[in-house]
Amino acid sequence: DYFRSVERIENKTAWQQLGFYFIQINEFDKAELLYRILLQSNATDDSEQLAVLNERLGFLYNKKNNLIDSLLHYKKSLEIYLTISLSDDSSLYSIYLNIGNIFHKQNNLNEAMENYKCALNIILHSLKIDLIKVATVYYHIAEIYNAQGLFIEAIQNYQSSLENELKIAPHRHLTLANTYNRIGAVFYQMKDFITAFSYYEKTLKIQKKYLSLNHSTLAETNYHIAMTFAGLQQYRKAIEYA
Repeated sequence: DYFRSVERIENKTAWQQLGFYFIQINEFDKAELLYRILLQSNATDDSEQLAVLNERLGFLYNKKNNLIDSLLHYKKSLEIYLTISLSDDSSLYSIYLNIGNIFHKQNNLNEAMENYKCALNIILHSLKIDLIKVATVYYHIAEIYNAQGLFIEAIQNYQSSLENELKIAPHRHLTLANTYNRIGAVFYQMKDFITAFSYYEKTLKIQKKYLSLNHSTLAETNYHIAMTFAGLQQYRKAIEYA
């Protein structure tokens, strides 16, 4: 059994990559076994490796929708990272973001927000700011505000996400479409149907360019536009998109 050789391997990076490969092909049990063997063989001689392995297990359990164990390992990884000196904060950003995502799934919105804001603070104070990461965390913060019914705050953070996404376009056009759609949805909830339509229209324009005409996402956007026109009592226009 090749797993037995793991304990005798000094360079564990390749084995970690193998574990990640198992996750990609949905061999979750094999990945879990490999990471646990690596974790046990590592003991306490390499704190950073322990942090990485716990983070990988957190990722794995999240994939398996085992949120309790996922959170446990992410927190353990974070605890270790916070006790050692790192050359950059990218790992901390990812862990805070992932912990926030788990709390969000559990509908623990306050804890999710706290972790998202930690992730945002780290990335904004990095020596080299990654615009994709900035856009991502602003988007997640907006989602929390939206779930809390704080629509103005949600729009502000969606807009911050959008500003950063626009700086890295055209490579993320469908991401732009998704953000436009979310902003449109918030304005729709606020019954600002004209502004909602303007964002849905931007969404549809991008989707038509990059998606097939029979794609389900296009149908959803057309439905949202139809509902927006219905809100404006422009029923003939609504029927055109329904």
